[in-house]
Amino acid sequence: MKQLIIALGFLTIVNASYGQVEKGTYLIGSEVTSLRIQLTENGTKVLSMRPKVGKFLFKNFAVGVSVPLRFQSYGGSTFTQKDFNIELAAFARHYFWNWSKSSLFSTVNTGFGRSSTVAITNFFGNQIETREGFSYSVLGAGVGYVYFLNEKVGLEGIVGLKDIANSAPMNLTFGVGIQAYL
Repeated sequence: MKQLIIALGFLTIVNASYGQVEKGTYLIGSEVTSLRIQLTENGTKVLSMRPKVGKFLFKNFAVGVSVPLRFQSYGGSTFTQKDFNIELAAFARHYFWNWSKSSLFSTVNTGFGRSSTVAITNFFGNQIETREGFSYSVLGAGVGYVYFLNEKVGLEGIVGLKDIANSAPMNLTFGVGIQAYL
């Protein structure tokens, strides 16, 4: 799987000469990568989003920074737990196969993150434990499709792979977002 991420990264960088947007344009927006609410006794609530800002160094090739955030809350009648993750990642994105109102793109990112448990409480609402967080590194790659609503705004969908060092196997991620091209 890491070879796939490296290959997508290579394609993103090598093919930077083709595409949709002009050098000097800024990319500003966010993706929602997870939204889940389980209506059960141990109901889990998850919200993940990835705000980002970047700049096109060449036509169709942007680099920038994203700050992925994830909040998760779960529990039942005997306990609750709330976790928070924050990451800081650099990304590169290449647009290709451009049509008049849409384009495909590939993206790679790398960075680091921190996870922490905000609170664990018992049935009576008393805090019973607060854990120290842990740090991790992240490597990811994906492909997506953007539909331009007008010259400056695009709606996008993205599918990607995310590898968190010292963690379980790679994660398959899906996201939808809106980006401004200024």
